[in-house]
Amino acid sequence: MGWVSDYQEALEPFNQMLFLVRTLQYQLKHQGFNQHSKTDFIKQTADLTLSKRLEDFLAKLIAYIDHETTALPPNQPLLASSDLIESVFGKYKLFSQRSSLKHMGHLLLTLPLLTTQLTSELVKTAMETVSFCDVQHWYRQHFGESPLAKRRAIFQTTKIDI
Repeated sequence: MGWVSDYQEALEPFNQMLFLVRTLQYQLKHQGFNQHSKTDFIKQTADLTLSKRLEDFLAKLIAYIDHETTALPPNQPLLASSDLIESVFGKYKLFSQRSSLKHMGHLLLTLPLLTTQLTSELVKTAMETVSFCDVQHWYRQHFGESPLAKRRAIFQTTKIDI
């Protein structure tokens, strides 16, 4: 691998470009887009000595951050990675495997529970705020009858006398 050192100077701009991209990628993956994204990225890259070409590349990255964060409401970050969504649906799949019927039904309402820290106060507030009748009404309004209810209805009407 000694021959690579002969190209060290030529490879340095690519190394810096990778650093810029990976720095932004890490920041967005862990913090998403927020009101501080642009200034945080500028601080992280301020000490770099870049060629004109890489300064232009950095300016494009900063313009991208600026474009994505301009319309963001204060204190409301925007996810920039699908990791959270993939994790939530992975947990949902594990949780829903316990159900005998595989459908997006009442268990769909467990998704928010996978994204928050459950406390006794949160559970108490939820139970005082929303009744089971409200949940059933919402479910029927958005999903109609459950697959189990549909099966029961079919088998009730098609009983065969033997």
